[in-house]
Amino acid sequence: MTDTFENQIAKLIDEAEEITEPLEGESSSTKPRLLVDSANPDRTVATLRDLLSSTADLYDRGVPVRLANDQIRGGTVAQIVTPDTLVMTAHSVCRPYAQKMTRDGSLIDVDVRLPRNLAVMYLDWRGEWNLPPLNGIASAPILMDDGAIQSADGYDRDTGMWRENVH
Repeated sequence: MTDTFENQIAKLIDEAEEITEPLEGESSSTKPRLLVDSANPDRTVATLRDLLSSTADLYDRGVPVRLANDQIRGGTVAQIVTPDTLVMTAHSVCRPYAQKMTRDGSLIDVDVRLPRNLAVMYLDWRGEWNLPPLNGIASAPILMDDGAIQSADGYDRDTGMWRENVH
């Protein structure tokens, strides 16, 4: 390649603008931003924890779990959250970004994929997830200490139980 051709390519790359379209029905501006700061993983993981504990449907069962529909069982099961599942979950509730220095020395924000190693750090942070406990999944009414019978579907904070198909 000639120097002129290489210079033209370099100029086009410098002038290029990344265009990302949000998924249909999803506005990228509505999701909170998560700064992925490789120099301060503790801050990134703490911020991720706060975002996940307030917006994601995750529960604490000794490990973070998410509720998933099991077609074979015909009901809900608690699925252990893996690092890759956590990356997907994080992107569903926030927009990770990093700061990148341009050639002129200014900082710009660029969308990034949450690094897997930060997902592993989060999962290893036992006892710090701030997730509601999941004590079990029931398909029968629950008798409370005061004699009341709870039969509504969904998560019950008082018992830590997920109820479904209660008849």
